[in-house]
Amino acid sequence: MVLYINEEKVDIVIEFEKNAYEVIQSLAGFLAGESLVISSVEINGNTYSLDDSALKNYEINDSLVINIDAQTRQELVESLLRESKTILNNIVNDIKINSFANSGKFVDLFLWIIETVDLINKNSLFKLVEVRLITSTIQQLIDYLKSDARDENKSESMIGIILNLVEYIEAIELKTSTDFTINKSDLEKAIDEAQELLPDISADFQVGKDKEALNKINKIISVLEFCCLYLKKNLQIFNRNEQDDIDDLYNSMNSMLGEIVEAFENGDVVLIGDLLEYELPEKLEIYKNIILEGK
Repeated sequence: MVLYINEEKVDIVIEFEKNAYEVIQSLAGFLAGESLVISSVEINGNTYSLDDSALKNYEINDSLVINIDAQTRQELVESLLRESKTILNNIVNDIKINSFANSGKFVDLFLWIIETVDLINKNSLFKLVEVRLITSTIQQLIDYLKSDARDENKSESMIGIILNLVEYIEAIELKTSTDFTINKSDLEKAIDEAQELLPDISADFQVGKDKEALNKINKIISVLEFCCLYLKKNLQIFNRNEQDDIDDLYNSMNSMLGEIVEAFENGDVVLIGDLLEYELPEKLEIYKNIILEGK
């Protein structure tokens, strides 16, 4: 057997492994110690994932050649997110040209994106709310593509929703970046902008500007998440007596974030409007008074 890792030939000692799958699993454990993960496996021109059971079909012999791509976790996350955005933009272009003629292919690609963002979420330092939104939105798209009620005149609406998914992925790119920080002044500016957007969202829904409303909700969700992350990352700047209040504030903001996301997932426009118009403004003011003005 000949083994290449990132196009460099490496020596490997086979002990108990009988097939390519067992070799890859053993190698994955070794590479993990070097802070690397296997991103793909290529044998005989075919590409496989790390856990693909088809690898068991390749028995160890002198003629077997295995090519492995290995990356750091950060590199893998970045490449997967880039690929996800490329896929979504390609789907948008296909819909513009062919409407829903290739909907079967879209479903498979959408499922791959769900699996990809779920994997990233499981390995993230904090839970990414965008993953919930991506998963629920894609599932709704899949259900629509599979339904008999599919209307080709709705292609523009679907394109708008898919472009929203691209924005979610870009938010994940930002939050998983090694350079990601939350600056107090930037957060204050983001909250001010969110407060200005709040009154417009219900109005947009009422006049049929769903795309505009969804874009604004995306921004509100991101701001709320930044508010929560700022508290988590900066808890140490508060004294011990203040930390209980900060925990309460975090739980309150996080609960509001969860309610908005759940309402968004369920398509409950009325509840979204109520939360954003009547409850969130007060919570944002409390947050600003305690965190941004108090420190």
